[in-house]
Amino acid sequence: MNHDVFISYSSRNKPTALAICHVLEEHGVRCWMAPRDIPPGADYGDVIDEAIVACRLFVLVFSEPASLSQWVKGELNLAFTEKKIIIPYRIDETPLKGAMRLILNQTHWVDAYPDAESKFGELVEAAERFLGRSAVGAFRTGPVVPPSAPTPAPARRYKVGDYYNVDGKRGVVFEVDTTGEHGKIVSLTEKGLYWSTDEEYDRAIVTGAIHRAEGLWNQRIIERIDGWREKYPAFAWCAAQGDGWYLPAIEEVKILLLNKTVHDVVNRTLERVGGVALSAGGTEAWYWSSTEVDEYCAVDVILACGEECCEPKAADPSVRAVSAF
Repeated sequence: MNHDVFISYSSRNKPTALAICHVLEEHGVRCWMAPRDIPPGADYGDVIDEAIVACRLFVLVFSEPASLSQWVKGELNLAFTEKKIIIPYRIDETPLKGAMRLILNQTHWVDAYPDAESKFGELVEAAERFLGRSAVGAFRTGPVVPPSAPTPAPARRYKVGDYYNVDGKRGVVFEVDTTGEHGKIVSLTEKGLYWSTDEEYDRAIVTGAIHRAEGLWNQRIIERIDGWREKYPAFAWCAAQGDGWYLPAIEEVKILLLNKTVHDVVNRTLERVGGVALSAGGTEAWYWSSTEVDEYCAVDVILACGEECCEPKAADPSVRAVSAF
């Protein structure tokens, strides 16, 4: 890979991200962004991981959609772990909170609200400064939007229980934000699988997938282990559902299974669209989460008691994949 900057953004802000990429590259700053720079047939997560590790600067297009995006959060966590220089480019007034606040609170921001193009010059200058370059030339003022930048379609608003079918990704909405434009979906099917294989269980491996709320974070941790698809069947099955699918963390599983209102409305839609219904409360069914306890156990939800429990990783309860939108 041969780039200076990795651009992290929500798909809702793709026109702005493309414009930033365009103006940086016009000034000699080489950029990498998905999906433009992902080779055909490549593993999405693997290539993004490599691109972040290889970059010198990490530009985050910060907005409400970005603050809610599991992918953006994962990319930011990796950039922070790899000690990359992070430049947040703020395009709305969304406040920092959670892990993002911990990472970005002491970082210099480029504040481009309410006009996203107004601080392109400042971003170019900051990038050139951090890269140790002199200015390549006077920054061109005026609108800078690449010809290929699409006009965003009006965002659909979802509610819990809605059927989601966008670009081939299908599921049922079980969580939404206050706008209804972003949330999480659960897969239409499920499967009984081991959290880890017997061989991996016998090796007493601590993976570090301990996040209780961010299943995508746990998924990324597992995916960095050599041979993870063979060693961690539950995670592999979730990833096989397509880009962005992951094994949910325990708090995500509890929203789906232990909130009776959510559980019932999701099930009605699953049955209507021909999916596999979630097991009912009070039954002997149990579902894995991606949250690890120690070298031998991970957290699951047992519907008979309606609580989270700790089970051996080599057990094979049901698995549901989830994804953010």
